[in-house]
Amino acid sequence: MKQASSGQQTAFPTIPIARQIFQALALMIACVLVLTGLGMLIAPMNAMAFGVGGAISLLPNAFFAMRVLLVPTPLDAQLRLRQLYAAEVTKLLLCALLFALAFTIWKVLPPVWLLIGFVVTHVGYLVLSLRLVNNANRRMK
Repeated sequence: MKQASSGQQTAFPTIPIARQIFQALALMIACVLVLTGLGMLIAPMNAMAFGVGGAISLLPNAFFAMRVLLVPTPLDAQLRLRQLYAAEVTKLLLCALLFALAFTIWKVLPPVWLLIGFVVTHVGYLVLSLRLVNNANRRMK
């Protein structure tokens, strides 16, 4: 909280879509777990690779969401933009690091299924987030 010159307290601006983004993350985590669990019955190695790919997509996105949505937003637009860029660069570096670890540590996992898990999870998360944010915007109007 900041003190205004008139003695009133002014709060940092809140981000109205935070709840929807975290709902999308939770739902996508549940979907990846269910698909991986079902796939374990059919083809364990492919399902394991799909789950790892999904985790590689979701973990950096969860970091970004926490970094951007849970930190109080500064009133200065340039500072906020720097925070967003720093969070995005860190998210991309985390993603690259997780892919490098997955490809070096788990050489047994099929790379195709790892990439399929990443792409399906990432696209699903983006579509679901967009849908939840649009629904929240409609309710606000």
